[in-house]
Amino acid sequence: MQAAVANPRGLNRALFYAQQARRVIDRLVGYQVSPWLSLLANQNLSAGRVQSVALRLLVEREREIKRFKPTEHFGVRLHFVNDSIKWFADWNTQPFVTDDFPYVQDQELVDKVAAIQEVAVLKGEKRTSQRKAPPPFITTTLQKAASIQLGINAEDTMRLAQLLFEKGFITYHRTHNPNLSQEAIQEIQQELIKLNFVEHIAEPANCWKAKEGAQEAHEAIRPTRIDLVETGLLGNTQKLYELIRLRALASQMASAQIETVKIVLIPLDEKQSIKGITPQFIAKGTKTLYAGWRLLINQDLQKKKNEMSLYKVNCQN
Repeated sequence: MQAAVANPRGLNRALFYAQQARRVIDRLVGYQVSPWLSLLANQNLSAGRVQSVALRLLVEREREIKRFKPTEHFGVRLHFVNDSIKWFADWNTQPFVTDDFPYVQDQELVDKVAAIQEVAVLKGEKRTSQRKAPPPFITTTLQKAASIQLGINAEDTMRLAQLLFEKGFITYHRTHNPNLSQEAIQEIQQELIKLNFVEHIAEPANCWKAKEGAQEAHEAIRPTRIDLVETGLLGNTQKLYELIRLRALASQMASAQIETVKIVLIPLDEKQSIKGITPQFIAKGTKTLYAGWRLLINQDLQKKKNEMSLYKVNCQN
């Protein structure tokens, strides 16, 4: 904000006319259709430019769900135990299916693959990759994280966020912008130094590209005071604040370095080829070489539910 005041610019006509267009749509749709809709439905409803499109998306998705027909198909997984370490490898079905129908339904074929008891390593690959820190919360990601981590639905999440905003604990919670102001980044970096994470601060500061069409009038959701740990509020309100604070802190930490291992296995007995194709089984594993932002939060994108586990800040590091 201070930077904007110090560097005034001319009026952006494109943005001005875009806002004017939104006002016109509100008056044509929201102001005129909403009263009739409420009257016909005998309840207070809104037909604004946002609600109408959102309803259309919900209807289309519901129709897709009703049209969906489950397909029964098969796979094979080999389980291994080495020195009490359990791991598994999944059958790569790709050579046995087509792009038009990517499922295996041949029970006889599956039984032959499942009968394989001894395998050998065909090849192995190891590579190191970086996983950038997740951005601070926007409205949708806050709702998702609150649902997974705290078991709070979207409506309750926004109600608690509204309370935090009204009491001055967080910035505006309705935003599509994943980036922070320069002042906020500096405050976060100073707080990370206080928490003994100085060597884990991202250089240069992390930033993200917003989705196409996103309105970026407000910065990402963050605490107004990053050094404030306790709000004095109880229950899920405090927990939601902690979620926001840790995410904002982690957003300016260095990328994690992950080592990924991929092993391809084939039957030890060459006679177990099927239809001239040698079945392959693929095992994958990952190991964290450098935690980076994961010192604060752990977001494993490979888990089925995209779960997020939070860790308390360790000032001893």
